[in-house]
Amino acid sequence: MTLMNNAPQTFEDLISPASPVSKSDPQNDKRLRLEKIQLLEKKIELQNGLPFLHAFPWYKWSREFFDSTAKMNLLTAANQSGKSVTQIRKCIDWATNVDKWPLLWNTKPQQFWYFYPSAEMVQVEFETKWKTLLPTGKYQFDEYLENGKRNPYRWKQLHFQGKLSGIRFLETGVLVYFKTYSQKVTNLQASTLHSIFADEEVPVDYYDEFIFRLTATNGYFHTVFTATLGQEFWRKAMEPETHEDVNLPKAKKWTISLYDCVRFVDGTSSHWTVERIEEVIASCSTHEEVLRRVHGRFVRDLSGRTYPQFNLKTNFGPSPPKPVPKDWMIYAAADAGSGGTRVGKRRGGHPSALIYLAVRPDYKFGRIFRAWRGDGIPTTSSDMVNKHIEIMDDAQIKNRLVTAWYDFASKDFEMTAMRMGHTFLPANKNHARGESLLNLLFKHKMLELDSSDAEIYKLGVELSALRNDKPKSIQEDDLADSTRYAIIGVPWDLSELPIDVANSLEATKRQSGLSPEEEYVKMRLEWRKNGIPPDDPGRIADAQDTFEEEVAEYNEQLDPIC
Repeated sequence: MTLMNNAPQTFEDLISPASPVSKSDPQNDKRLRLEKIQLLEKKIELQNGLPFLHAFPWYKWSREFFDSTAKMNLLTAANQSGKSVTQIRKCIDWATNVDKWPLLWNTKPQQFWYFYPSAEMVQVEFETKWKTLLPTGKYQFDEYLENGKRNPYRWKQLHFQGKLSGIRFLETGVLVYFKTYSQKVTNLQASTLHSIFADEEVPVDYYDEFIFRLTATNGYFHTVFTATLGQEFWRKAMEPETHEDVNLPKAKKWTISLYDCVRFVDGTSSHWTVERIEEVIASCSTHEEVLRRVHGRFVRDLSGRTYPQFNLKTNFGPSPPKPVPKDWMIYAAADAGSGGTRVGKRRGGHPSALIYLAVRPDYKFGRIFRAWRGDGIPTTSSDMVNKHIEIMDDAQIKNRLVTAWYDFASKDFEMTAMRMGHTFLPANKNHARGESLLNLLFKHKMLELDSSDAEIYKLGVELSALRNDKPKSIQEDDLADSTRYAIIGVPWDLSELPIDVANSLEATKRQSGLSPEEEYVKMRLEWRKNGIPPDDPGRIADAQDTFEEEVAEYNEQLDPIC
């Protein structure tokens, strides 16, 4: 007998265009009100009866994970982001939605495994999550639905030796068995599976056995976890170093931060506000825990960071941030990019980025108070200037801009800005000077990032992740580069710092043998004479970027691939 799902996948599927009626017809008005009441009743029934489909809204990433038909799906995420609930919803859907089966398997699925770290966690997760998502009421118990079709959602618990062992879906015949990582790997043999779902970080010695169990059915592997174990196998799958081969290169992968959970895909706000995320950050014991538990990142070797003095916990200001005082100087910097979707090693164009820095009149303290990164947005020079104009129209900073800098690798950006009535100067891109100064400012609490701004938190993640042992071309550094351009052009007062610190920075400044003003004049003269932007003295002095990377950066501006 052919089984069919009878409940729509979304509530909107219930609504069909009504026939035209006269607004002045009382009978039709009454009928329309009755139809709305019936639709509302149906909506409530579906939310209560099939909560895994209808009771909870979707984040963009959770909908993508739910809909993915990739053979392998790997998702690292922050704690309490909804990753486990999303995977449970998918498991129930695949066990009951028989319409999907021909697209997924060549044979009827019979058995899924769902893994947890321990038996205790199985019971807790079942009581707190599974029971809130599994079909209830008539969808759980009735053999037939109101349309006379058999009910594919019926289920019952399975027990072994008095303990919960799984779920049997009575009509579809799918068995979902709960397993734990505490079981011996040898005890997982002799089973043919159509799908495995794993919650929390899978011990690597289990992985090979998992995949072997799926071979006969050409089955599917899903895992959602926070990288608390930090195993090298999974790190190389999710965040490999440049020189390493990528593990599981064909898998579909997501890295989810709590900031990806602020809004649902329909535009409504979730319970995760920026203020609440800040509270979580403040409660983390270390900077590394913030990366792991708030941003879903792997934390491996912390040496080799480009900005080791930056700390996600201590270098953000109080919440909510105060307005920028009227006597503070405003500086801006732009890192122009073609935008679009990142593909491979940054092929496809890096996002455009803008940074806005407010500096106290004594030049002893500054705040990054606005930021923008055009993630996934194809961006032209005029688009970026328009975004700058939009930000500068903010009442608290309007007409207060002192200087704006840009990356002169973008050959048409300055000309576009000038034609639109805005002046940007070529930035000093000296890596050694900029990075030393930025670390110094963070270390001595002379620079802070405003809280309550998701775009500025993107900058924080960049500063935390950037490394000296990775090529620049594959790292996300768009906002960080803009910040470097901005702070290097400000005449900071370092007189209150220890003498050896100030002297060290002055020595870095004098690497080129020219003052900043002389360096700028020399750069402009060379540009006029040669008709092209001059070589960046920072790259010569610092040698961080290879010749090939420099060529790639310029080529991206000439012929971006979006």
